[in-house]
Amino acid sequence: ESGRTICFEPDALLYSALCQNLVANGLERVETHAVGLGAAPAKLEFHRSIINSGDNHLGEQASELFRRSTTISVVRLDDYLPDLEADLMKIDVQGWELNVLHGMARTLARNRALQIHFEFSDLGRARSGSSWQELIAFLRQADFRIFHPLDHREFDDAQIAELARSLGSRGYTNLLASRQPPVASR
Repeated sequence: ESGRTICFEPDALLYSALCQNLVANGLERVETHAVGLGAAPAKLEFHRSIINSGDNHLGEQASELFRRSTTISVVRLDDYLPDLEADLMKIDVQGWELNVLHGMARTLARNRALQIHFEFSDLGRARSGSSWQELIAFLRQADFRIFHPLDHREFDDAQIAELARSLGSRGYTNLLASRQPPVASR
């Protein structure tokens, strides 16, 4: 009963749907913010998919086919919620993960028990100008280990490289970053 959920959704249409769903389901302990997260405060072009709202993204856009763009506000989590205490984060930002993590370096350092579920996909990272290798290196530098989110197998760098190869340029999966083995596997 002491926990809380904090959501960030920069897309105005999805933010409205999020708020409506929270009310419809009686979820009152959820804090919502209509901004995106990143490495620096900015107004950025946000590419909205008209056929799959799960594929909205920041960063480069190779094609305008099935896309509409809008401008959104991006903030650094460390500045926006400077005293945030967190146990679990879910980051699903279509390749923008490294940018989000750069904007929360103090939060990562302060929250030693933090676990981060994140989407792992080379396609999204290519659009954002980073690589999966840079993302994993950043997490490793912050003392995170990488696990499978369901069975909690730990991945070394060679296994992550094989996973990236097996996913190819269009596949994705979810991974878990944690400084300690997840609770279920201890």
